[in-house]
Amino acid sequence: DYAYFLYKDTAKAFYDRDAQKFDLLSGQFLQLLDDMDRLLSGREEFRFDKWVSDAVRHGETEAEKALYGYNAAALVTIWGKDDNPHIFDYSWREWSGLIGQYYKMRWSFFFDKMKDILEKDEEYSEDGLPLVYGRETWRANALYNEMADLEVEWIHSEKTFPPYEQADQKTTVRELLEQYGSRV
Repeated sequence: DYAYFLYKDTAKAFYDRDAQKFDLLSGQFLQLLDDMDRLLSGREEFRFDKWVSDAVRHGETEAEKALYGYNAAALVTIWGKDDNPHIFDYSWREWSGLIGQYYKMRWSFFFDKMKDILEKDEEYSEDGLPLVYGRETWRANALYNEMADLEVEWIHSEKTFPPYEQADQKTTVRELLEQYGSRV
């Protein structure tokens, strides 16, 4: 839940044109993604690489393995075809690998673009963008179009993940509670 409030504060800093606060808060948001990814990486059932490798394992040929790997990634990200998924993010998962790579990539891109807008003293608005199911469509404007290209590129890319090691979850939880406990 802390991410939601941190995002709201980051958005407020953007709309208040406070570049320094925006930079600080967006950095904290990205750090939170790294910390969530680290926490989840200690449990095999919360790892994106397990999801993909389980799918790939069912392929008999290299082409099938590639297709199954792509489908596994697309299913939990854009949820559709590369050219026009209508309900992207429908199958959102909070899994290690997805948070630390895919979602962080998207948020980093978005925050970098917003920071650039602040530095250039430009305006940005999402008023009037086309909606589907109550949210902006996948390629609703130039920014979303550029982000969609990054998403498709990531889905098609060969992904690497650290090997799974049973982590000392108690130590990780204690560290993160110490860091974030007063914020939630």
